[in-house]
Amino acid sequence: MIGLTATPKDEIDKNTYEIFELENGVPTFGYDLAQSVKDGYLVDYVSVESKLKFIEQGIVYDELSEEDKRAYEETFEDEHGDLPDSIGSSALNTWIFNEDTIKQVLNILMTKGIKIDYGQKLGKTIIFAKNHDHAEKILEVFNKEYPRLPDYAKVIDNYMNYAQSAIDEFSDPKKMPQIAISVDML
Repeated sequence: MIGLTATPKDEIDKNTYEIFELENGVPTFGYDLAQSVKDGYLVDYVSVESKLKFIEQGIVYDELSEEDKRAYEETFEDEHGDLPDSIGSSALNTWIFNEDTIKQVLNILMTKGIKIDYGQKLGKTIIFAKNHDHAEKILEVFNKEYPRLPDYAKVIDNYMNYAQSAIDEFSDPKKMPQIAISVDML
């Protein structure tokens, strides 16, 4: 039996070390990013940092405009009429997809992302979404913001019938899409 993974885990419910009777955190063999870059199999990543308020801090009711407070009340008031004072960024990022935040992140990607073809085209890019609905929302916002780029972005996740052929197309530098929006697959 052989096990290959890019992300070994030592969690209770999904422990890849335990499956192969290995000590947690000690694989039989490890091939790290730095070595794979040096060997020419991968390229190093480039990080573009951005600070967006909702992603960093969550939502605080008292800091909202009157219009946003009404929307907050309509969205978050429970069946007993209770309203949370705030929603932390981790909870917010799990189940709310703020269209403006998605627009801002896509703008950063499209303006600061690594370009190819003499700066004419964004290099192959993977966006990791929280879940399928989040991936679909990202694609919807992308298509609204960049209508001149049909087929430029595509959701590739386990909801697809032909995921492997979509991955193969994405892997081909001559074929679209340039952006794969993925959930737990790539």
